Amino acid sequence: MGSDRPIAAAHAPRGRVALLTLQRLGDLITGAHVASELARRAEVEAIELVHFSPTEQAARLLPGISIRHALDYNALKQLRHLHPFAAATRLSARLEEIRGAHGFDTVVNLSSTRFACAIGPTLLNAGGTMLGPQLDDRGQFLTDDPFSQHINDFGVDAGLNVFAHQDLYAAAASVAPGACTLPTGSSRARHEARRALAPLAGRTELPLAMHLHSSDLRKDWGDASSLSRWRGLVQAIGERSDRGVVLLGHPRERPVLQALAEACPTRSTVATCPIDTTAEILRRCAGLISVDTVSIHLAALVGCRSVVLRLGPAGGMAFAPGEGALLIDPRSDCYPCERTQCTSAPIHACHHDLHVGDLVDLCQVHLLGRPLSALASRRICARVRVRVCQTDDLGLRQLVTPQWLPAGVADRRADLSDAAWRRAWWLSWTHPEATDDRLVWQLASPTTAAGKARLERLMAGDSLLARKLGPIVESQRVGA
Repeated sequence: MGSDRPIAAAHAPRGRVALLTLQRLGDLITGAHVASELARRAEVEAIELVHFSPTEQAARLLPGISIRHALDYNALKQLRHLHPFAAATRLSARLEEIRGAHGFDTVVNLSSTRFACAIGPTLLNAGGTMLGPQLDDRGQFLTDDPFSQHINDFGVDAGLNVFAHQDLYAAAASVAPGACTLPTGSSRARHEARRALAPLAGRTELPLAMHLHSSDLRKDWGDASSLSRWRGLVQAIGERSDRGVVLLGHPRERPVLQALAEACPTRSTVATCPIDTTAEILRRCAGLISVDTVSIHLAALVGCRSVVLRLGPAGGMAFAPGEGALLIDPRSDCYPCERTQCTSAPIHACHHDLHVGDLVDLCQVHLLGRPLSALASRRICARVRVRVCQTDDLGLRQLVTPQWLPAGVADRRADLSDAAWRRAWWLSWTHPEATDDRLVWQLASPTTAAGKARLERLMAGDSLLARKLGPIVESQRVGA
C-alpha cells in the first residue's frame, strides 16, 4: 500500500494539454517531472507551456513541451496605469491567441496563485478538464482533488505543511510523485560549461559550485555588500582540499562575484551563464553550496548534491529541492520571517546563526564524505537545524535529520511527527477505504507543537482524515 494509486483527480490529462507554470524560475523548473511523465502518455497529443516571459530560459529546459507561450506580466501591470481596461484587453487577446481555434482538452495548473487559477479555465474547450488549483464563481479556491486542497489550506506554512508542492502538484495532475532528471543540454551549453570550468582544470578534484545571491535579499547570507563570509568559505575549502570553486549568478552580479574571485585568485572562477549552461556546470561539480534560489532545483534535477542555506522567508517542506539536498535552517524565534523588511534585533538575526566554520564542516561531511567530530556536531546543532531531503517509501519527498548528526530529541521527534502526518494524509487520499489504527491514534495524541496545531486545524474541517480522527479525539476529551 503506497503511491501505486495516487490519482484523485476526476480525469487524467488527455488530448491537447496546457501546463500553467506562472511562477518564478526555480518554481517553474519543479514542474519538469509532470511535463516528462505526461509526454510519455499515449492519450496526450501535445503539451504546451504557459509561463511568464522572464522565465523563458527555465521554460526551455522542461522536457516534452511542444510549444511555449510567454505572458509578459510586467507589461500587463504597466498597462493598468494607462487605462482601466488596457491590461484586461491585452490579456484577453493574448489568451485567445494561446487558446487557438479549438481550445485545450486539459489545463494542468501548477500554480496556486489567483491569477493562474483565474485564467486556466479560459483556455479550455467546451468539454475540457481543469486539473489543479482553481477558483469558483465567487473567487474562492475550489478543487476536485485533495492534493490541491492541501495546498489551498496549508500553502507554504513552514510549521504545518509536510508535503513538497512538487509532489502535490504532480498528484493533482494524475502523475505519481518521483524524481526527474533533466536531459543533457545542447552542444553549445556543454561547450560553455567546459569553457567556464577551464580555469580550474589543473586541480586534481572536482570543483564545488557556489550561488551567493537570490531574488530576495532576505535570503542572502549576511550583508549583500560584504562578502567576508563567502570569502572565508572559499579560502577554507581551498585549504582543506585541492578543489576549486565556480561562482554562479546572474550576469548583473558579475562585478561582485569577480571581486570575490580576485580575492581568492587561485581557487575560484566566475560563471554568469544561461540556465542551461549552469545545469551543465552543475553536472561537472562535486556539489553545490547555495542560498534558496533556482540553482538548488537545477542541482536536484542533474544529480548534483547540494548544501542549501535557507535564510529569511525560506523554510518548511513546500519547495524542498530533491534527493541529496542538505537544508540548513536557523533556530531563531523569528525564522522563517514573513516580513517585507526585517525588524528583528540584531537585524537579520537568522543570518548570524550560521557560522563559516559550521558551514565548512557540513559541506565536508555532506559533499565530500569527510567525518564530522562530536564537538562540531554539538556546536552546529545548538545554532541551526540540519536536515537532508530524501524520498520515503511512498515516493514522497521528506526532510529528516541526517544519521551522522547527533541531533537533539526534539528534532528526531519532529521528524517522526512529520512522517506520520504525511503518511496519514497521503493514504487517506489514495486509499480512503483503508485505516491504519496505530497511525490514527498516534496523530490523535500529538507530542510536538506542530502536531497539536495540525490536529486543531484538521479537526476544524470535514476531510476524511478528520472524520477518522474525530471519535478518538472526542473520547480523549471526554476521558480528560
